[in-house]
Amino acid sequence: MNLTWLKLWRCTKVGARVRALGSVYVVGGGRIEVGDDVCIDGRVVPVELHAGPRGVLRIGNGCVLEGGVSLEAEELVELGPRCHLGPFTKVMDNHFHPICPERRHERPTSKPVHLGEGVRLGAQAIVLPGAALEANVTLEPGVVIGRHVKAGLTLVGNPPHAVHP
Repeated sequence: MNLTWLKLWRCTKVGARVRALGSVYVVGGGRIEVGDDVCIDGRVVPVELHAGPRGVLRIGNGCVLEGGVSLEAEELVELGPRCHLGPFTKVMDNHFHPICPERRHERPTSKPVHLGEGVRLGAQAIVLPGAALEANVTLEPGVVIGRHVKAGLTLVGNPPHAVHP
């Protein structure tokens, strides 16, 4: 018995042939839109989809979210078609806390995050506020990025740098 509809009932839109396996947490009260043919695999570790009260989280057609993925939108996080997010990856449009301790009660400004078509994130990769990854970008495991990345590049290391075939 497929319980996808039950796991994703808090989403604003759920496309056709979506599979939600295992534990999927949908929280925050904002808009979460899931495209067609999406697979959310929380069988080993839960997947978290969070859209704050004014936030929009869009997951494009054919995306795959592996266990431990966390998507957090206070303003806007968009995944283009056929993105593949590996285990324990995180995509967020807000740091949720200021850097300076004397401003600890102020939330920083959100910066939209866009992942283009066919983007692949390796295990434990983190996409920070303001990042824009064009089509077919690959982040190898552990890469942390918060900037614009041109189409087709593969980034490795910290700080991240492009590798050429």
